Amino acid sequence: MSDLVSQRSLAPSWTELCQLGVALLASLGGFLLPAPGFLTQSAAYWPTPFLVLVATGLLTVCGRQRRGASHTPLWVGLALGSLALALAALLAHRLLLDTHTCGYYGQVRVIGLELTSDAAEYLRDNPLPCEELLKVFTGRVQEIWTPRSLAQSQLLLASSYVSVAPLLTVCAIATLQALSCSRQARGR
Repeated sequence: MSDLVSQRSLAPSWTELCQLGVALLASLGGFLLPAPGFLTQSAAYWPTPFLVLVATGLLTVCGRQRRGASHTPLWVGLALGSLALALAALLAHRLLLDTHTCGYYGQVRVIGLELTSDAAEYLRDNPLPCEELLKVFTGRVQEIWTPRSLAQSQLLLASSYVSVAPLLTVCAIATLQALSCSRQARGR
C-alpha cells in the first residue's frame, strides 16, 4: 500500500503537466521568435528561454511542496505580482523604445543619450531631430553617440525585452497552481 501511495505522489499531476507545457511553449517561443532587429547584434537576449526553463523548474518544485488549499493565496499573489512586473517591464520597454531608438530609412537604430563632441558641435549649429541627424551621419550611430551611452541603451533595451517572457511564464504557472490549490479547497 505504501508503494502505491509513494508512486502516486511521484507521478506528475495535470497541473504540473500543464505548467511544463507552458514552459516548453514559452521556451520554444524564445528560441523560434527572432528578437527585434536592433537587438540582434547584442548577445543579451539569448538567456530568455533558459530563464523560462529555470523559473519553470523552480516553480514546479515549489508547487509540489506547496499544493494544499492553504497555499492558494501564495500562488495568487505570485501570479498577480509577476503579472504586474511583466506589465511594468512591457511599459518600460515601450518607453525605452521611444527614447533609446530612432528611425533610419525604415530601420530602427539604437541611440545613446550622450553625444560625441563632433555631433554636439554639429547640433549646436544645426538643430535637427534624431532621424535627420542619422541621415547626416549616414546612419553611423557610433559617430553621434558615445560608445558607453550606446552600450547602456542596448543593455536597457535588452534587459526590458528579456524580462517579459519569464515573468509571463511565472504568472501562467502560478495561476495554474492557484487553480489546482483552489480545487482542493472546494473538494473538501
